[in-house]
Amino acid sequence: MGGGDEPPGVPARHDGARAPPPERHPQAGPAPSPAEPARMRIVVIGAGAVGGYFGARLQAGGHHVTFLARGARLAAVQARGLRVRSPLGDLDLATVDACPAPPPDTDPVDLTLIAVKSYDTAQALALLPPAGAVLTIQNGVENADHLLAAAGPDRALGGSCGLESESPEPGLIVHTTPFADVALGPLRPSPAAARHADAAAMALSASAVATARLPDGRTAMWRKAMFLSPVSALTALLDRPWGGIRPHAATLAVAQTMAREIAAIGSAAGIPGLGAEALAATVATFRAAPDTMTSSLHRDLRRGRPLELDAQLGAILRAAARTGTAAPTTAALLGCLTAIAESGG
Repeated sequence: MGGGDEPPGVPARHDGARAPPPERHPQAGPAPSPAEPARMRIVVIGAGAVGGYFGARLQAGGHHVTFLARGARLAAVQARGLRVRSPLGDLDLATVDACPAPPPDTDPVDLTLIAVKSYDTAQALALLPPAGAVLTIQNGVENADHLLAAAGPDRALGGSCGLESESPEPGLIVHTTPFADVALGPLRPSPAAARHADAAAMALSASAVATARLPDGRTAMWRKAMFLSPVSALTALLDRPWGGIRPHAATLAVAQTMAREIAAIGSAAGIPGLGAEALAATVATFRAAPDTMTSSLHRDLRRGRPLELDAQLGAILRAAARTGTAAPTTAALLGCLTAIAESGG
């Protein structure tokens, strides 16, 4: 789920499973009133299934959006624009600003949205404009630290997104679920970062994206990991959608145990909002998620593509080691999946 586009020039992949809805978060507040949102200059890094969807919504909401792309995707978007097919409303954007590099420094950017696979984070960070807020909606809790190091605490925002979408051809985004939401907040307390988070939440909300503004963006990233990491691991390991996993008490118990481990690790690392209410919301989402739900990790493993194993599970275990928190279930699943990946699936 969410945070699954490729950097400029790499074919897009289908997004993954949905995290617990941000509006259920115990600390979540509504986005600031979008009655009169300021028109923003926005750069989207990753113009495929995830970045393409949210960038198109932002452009349709009246913002000036520049998509960073290369190769066939750049050519297609420049020639034919972007098309979104969605149960939340179709979009046909005939004219789209798409470039292989960020705008010049003389053309200030208000917000950069990073929506690439986590193993492409370094490439994305190298493309950051010199000013303006930067929001990551990628999978992988360590992207918070990477972004803070690259952009600084006054600019860095963390978040998560929930949607199922794919880009079957350059310039076409097919969104298939009745939800497409974002939760976001500053990665470090800062008046400037708080203002940036308010503005980003307002822009998304006013662009038909359900948005929760959280006090701490790391909360959104870790809460998504509580849900997505178990779903990714189990769908990939068992090679089946969620409907073939949830009915079995043993496999559902594994998912719940892993979610508890991740919550404990995040809490030990000082991440707020990962207590009993957050865990209950995650377990409820395990039970309510559609039978057809799978994960990008599962699909990528089946297709022989690069995996986000290290970003989704390895990062959790590194945090466990730093905090002295036990995570035997997470470690076992990572070990099994690593063996499968190294054997070629």
